[in-house]
Amino acid sequence: MTAPGYGLPTAATFGYREVFKVRGGLKWELVLYGYEYRAVGRGRRAYHFHDQRYHAHCVDPREPARDHHYRSPEVDLFEAHDEFRLLYLSGASVTCDDLRPTLPEEP
Repeated sequence: MTAPGYGLPTAATFGYREVFKVRGGLKWELVLYGYEYRAVGRGRRAYHFHDQRYHAHCVDPREPARDHHYRSPEVDLFEAHDEFRLLYLSGASVTCDDLRPTLPEEP
């Protein structure tokens, strides 16, 4: 989905993807998700779950060469959307200051 829409130039894109598998009859299990916000010229913020790991991606336009991978707890679709919506409405650029770098992979 793009904003602001209505044929105006794109200022931001919002992306949401979830994949579920059926486990034990009628039980659905979330096995993958990706929630992403990209603001044109103002950075990127995303939350992902795959390979049994939660993590975040972040691109701060002030420091585009900085590593883009961060630790993250599980993030709910609606929480991510609220965060992205408020960031878009504020007109502020994305910052990664509140995120912690990923831990090294275990051998």
